[in-house]
Amino acid sequence: MKKLLVSIVSLLAFAIMANCQDTIPRFGTTAGNDNTGRVITYAYTHYLTTSATAVLYQKPHCSVTIYKIDSLRHALTDSLSVSRAKLGDRVTFIFACDSLTAGRVVTFGNHIKSAGTLTVTKKKKATATFIFDGVAWIEENRAICTN
Repeated sequence: MKKLLVSIVSLLAFAIMANCQDTIPRFGTTAGNDNTGRVITYAYTHYLTTSATAVLYQKPHCSVTIYKIDSLRHALTDSLSVSRAKLGDRVTFIFACDSLTAGRVVTFGNHIKSAGTLTVTKKKKATATFIFDGVAWIEENRAICTN
């Protein structure tokens, strides 16, 4: 009886160990079920300058989108679409100000929940990053370069 019990316990232990070594990820590998970062998509949009009191309406559709504006010459209002965004998508704005003494004001408009306007001071750079929560773009962080 002891040998039978030992055999059953050994067989059960072997079966459990064999199942623990499964190479198929539990979240799946089919389209839309990958959370390993293998299918992250990136987008980059580059604006050399902004026109007079520009209003930009962006339509991000990638996991990570970067909008770079080389020379803010006027006040700017940025809005983001939610139509093609997915939960967890990120958008980063990179702003560089011209040589205006007071700097330039960036306002975040439609579908953006931010901490308020961002003032980019003379000859400085600033960034603002947003994450999509399924309904709106929530400000994740912002920074102004001090040198």
